[in-house]
Amino acid sequence: MDRQLKLLSDSLKDKKTLISGLNVQNFNKKMELRGFIPVAFDANILAICDTSLDLFNFDVVADKIRVLNPLQKNLYGKTATYTLYPIAKKIQVSGNTNTIPVTNNLRLPDYFKDNKLDLTKANASPQFEFKENETIYHPENKDIIFYRNPTDTENPIAIAKEFYCLCVYENSVTGKIDYCIADPWTLVLIP
Repeated sequence: MDRQLKLLSDSLKDKKTLISGLNVQNFNKKMELRGFIPVAFDANILAICDTSLDLFNFDVVADKIRVLNPLQKNLYGKTATYTLYPIAKKIQVSGNTNTIPVTNNLRLPDYFKDNKLDLTKANASPQFEFKENETIYHPENKDIIFYRNPTDTENPIAIAKEFYCLCVYENSVTGKIDYCIADPWTLVLIP
């Protein structure tokens, strides 16, 4: 019986939840899905606009991806700084029923600028509710909620409109394990 191949992005639409560890294929390269990376999306140009995420020059450090920003200066006058992206083990499409407190640990790439909440964007968005001592985010139906632990449903690490996938594969030349960042629209689930 011939099974129809399914894109990872379509699987998220159908199941509303994805967990790392899935076997995927990209351009005839078999890989294992290790995690999900939240990225910003620009609705005006219908494209991912997280320009600091270099898909080819990154390090995996524990539960984050470290990307070099060579053109920025840090406090010590050096020209190299890093941006850290969290790696989630589970993503879930919001059902518009959650309210999530905005904390320092919650990444909202669509509303962040220079690693801080962009209050101009947040104030213009109906998703934010500002109370006396806290800020609440009301996810839209299509927002993706990111969790560090696959069994977690209470402690999101990020909320975004789009994501990339962190995959691992065996390098056919060196025999070593390599990482790659892939677009979910290019990954096919392997049954």
